[in-house]
Amino acid sequence: MEVRWIIILTWWITEALPMPVVALVPLVLLPLLKISNIEEVSKSYSNPVVFLFMGGFMIGLAIEKWKLHKRIHKIKGYAQSWFCDEPDQHHPDHTLQLVHIAPCHEVTTSLYKSIIR
Repeated sequence: MEVRWIIILTWWITEALPMPVVALVPLVLLPLLKISNIEEVSKSYSNPVVFLFMGGFMIGLAIEKWKLHKRIHKIKGYAQSWFCDEPDQHHPDHTLQLVHIAPCHEVTTSLYKSIIR
């Protein structure tokens, strides 16, 4: 492993710098130090998997911002109380699938409404 990667890895593990700064260090430093050109370095940032993770993180932040996780928890609790005598009781009936369908409906509806705004 080369010294530049050891330094970046050390910054990453110790969090000496904020994570977004450490993530962008190779994009800035490698071309400046003429280790590699900007095209080669930026190709690794445009990998489709990177965009997949970024999208997932953005959805997670949106769920936290609009407190959808709390809504899902409440809806699931209400649905369990409708179909089960006790909250911890596992009901074998297929009607309990509503417990899982209702939160999904709430999430998609809320995300759709937040996108339209």
